[in-house]
Amino acid sequence: MSHFDLYKGFMAEVIHSYEEMIRALSVFRRLAEGLGRKFTVREICEEVVNILFEELHLENCSIMLLEGDRLRIEVGKGEGSGRSETSLKVGEGIAGRALKEGRPIVVNDVDRDKDFLKLPTFVRIGSLLTIPIYGSTPKGVINMSHSRKNFFNPRQVDVLSLLSLIVGILIEFAEEEERLEAKVRERTQELEEMKSYFEEILNSASDLILTVERDGRIAFANKSIEDFGFDIRELRGKPYALLTGIPLNRGRLNSLLKEGLLMLEVEIETPLRGVRRFSCNLSTIRKGRRILYFLVVARDVTEKRKVEQTMRFMERLATLGEIAAGIAHEINNRLVPVVGYAEMLMGRAGDERERRMLKMIHDSAIGCKSIVQSLLEFAREKEPRKVPTDLNQLVEKTLSLFLYKLGGRGVKCVKRLTPTIPPVAVDPHQIEQVLINLINNAIHAMKGGGTLTVSTGYGEGAVTVKVEDTGCGIPPHILNRIFDPFFTTKEPGKGTGLGLSVSYGIVRSHGGTIEVKSEVGRGTTFTITLPLGHSEEVDGKKRGKGQTVLVVDDDPMVGEMIKEALIAGGYGVRYISDPVDSLNFLKDADLVIMDIMMPGLDGRELYKIVTEVRPELKGRVIFITGNLVGLEKGLKDFLDATGAPFLQKPFGPSELIRVIQRCAGKR
Repeated sequence: MSHFDLYKGFMAEVIHSYEEMIRALSVFRRLAEGLGRKFTVREICEEVVNILFEELHLENCSIMLLEGDRLRIEVGKGEGSGRSETSLKVGEGIAGRALKEGRPIVVNDVDRDKDFLKLPTFVRIGSLLTIPIYGSTPKGVINMSHSRKNFFNPRQVDVLSLLSLIVGILIEFAEEEERLEAKVRERTQELEEMKSYFEEILNSASDLILTVERDGRIAFANKSIEDFGFDIRELRGKPYALLTGIPLNRGRLNSLLKEGLLMLEVEIETPLRGVRRFSCNLSTIRKGRRILYFLVVARDVTEKRKVEQTMRFMERLATLGEIAAGIAHEINNRLVPVVGYAEMLMGRAGDERERRMLKMIHDSAIGCKSIVQSLLEFAREKEPRKVPTDLNQLVEKTLSLFLYKLGGRGVKCVKRLTPTIPPVAVDPHQIEQVLINLINNAIHAMKGGGTLTVSTGYGEGAVTVKVEDTGCGIPPHILNRIFDPFFTTKEPGKGTGLGLSVSYGIVRSHGGTIEVKSEVGRGTTFTITLPLGHSEEVDGKKRGKGQTVLVVDDDPMVGEMIKEALIAGGYGVRYISDPVDSLNFLKDADLVIMDIMMPGLDGRELYKIVTEVRPELKGRVIFITGNLVGLEKGLKDFLDATGAPFLQKPFGPSELIRVIQRCAGKR
């Protein structure tokens, strides 16, 4: 071989090496440019396979990644790229051996290599290069093949070995990034679930829960606030002071902390439920010493405060009842002789002038009795004392009480009274109270004036009274609540809410009904229906037949009046002021009248002795007392058990005689 041939071969080798170097640099350049934009393991593998396939003019190229103890194809390009199900154990085949030994393996002629696995891939392979991919741990292999034998040379192996190291590091970074992203996604999902969980808890709370920024603006409100008609979206970012009227900021909170006022009660005008009262618990949400938010937990205490106010009112009524009972006992005892003697003297008066003066004394005493009884009726229930009553006269009398009030309010009164209605058995005082309540409510409903119509009627064994007004009417959503105790639509301090409930109870106790019809802006009509029933009236003018009545009362004035009334009524009387001494006169008594409240031996004890000594007097004992409240302390049960009649002081001779007649008629 000539020197020229040697030089020519050397130069060919240099040129070939240069071309290989350029090709390798091109591979590195493209990898540097492409892999800088790739983030996932698959994207990196795809970029490496594409670059190697194109730059090295390969016919097949793939990357197999290690999964457990097997290598599986991640990305492939060329004739066998679709065989992604191919997998090898570590140490199996050329790829498995290269990874296990940690070195590149070149097969220049696969037909002569005993380790080459001839799989049914229908891929023509002459030579093969497999380079292991390593990071801190084995990652997989790069497989490159060509149908031409001896396609790969040692310089490519060296360059591509360096490349595989870079690819291994990039894959490891990508795997770590994917693990971090998966963890971030997992943590994000956990936080979202936790956020939803806590929001669900907050939104399920019946209390209003708000967080307020340091500048006093609302940052969060739970869904309970929507129950009061507020829009959560509109509230966010609005000043807290617009909601409660109280500014809330760091200075305000510090002031409250110094005053020890972490609990505040505020009134809030709500769109849906009007003015409501809330008890607010204030606190802070902090990070270290820095305040992030103010926390407000508000509870609607409107109904609770109403109940407390009602309980205080009822306690005052109970106290008033007890005080009034003591006073009433003394007043009623003093009124008994006034009423009794005035009534007796009226029958003996010589001229009209004397009768008129005596009647004035009598009526004044009865009026005083009515005042005391009206006061006590607030503190106890009272059974109706039914007497035949002309409802037309009762309506006329009740309306006369409102003449001045009607004119002052610009209210016209129309009366439509049916003249043919029969007397009805009612307690006139209680029915009068019902009419007063209804008429008073009607006048209040006609603030700008109007027409009040009161009418009576009769039919089907019952009488009716209607009270109609042309006032504001009652809204449908509260119409079914108007008879509830303590329910009122009047302004605070203008009504107790007892009027209609008391009226309802009175009418029901008479066996009647009370109904209401109303239309907003047109007016309201109350209709009372009362059965004719039967009267408890007995002719008080009938005289006795000489029966002996034993009267036992520790108050001599009361006893003497009863004695005079009974003598005038044709009865024999024995009056004894000491209940113990009265036992000596039981043998001659046909009937016994005794006070319930007496010193030493009260009415209940005396009744027990009387009925044991004289069993035939059972049902012929009459109790009297000036104390109403005692009926609430067990006496009512006692009276119900005995069936004995009961007279409330003060009473007149005619009322006393009627009760005696009923009692004396019993056998």
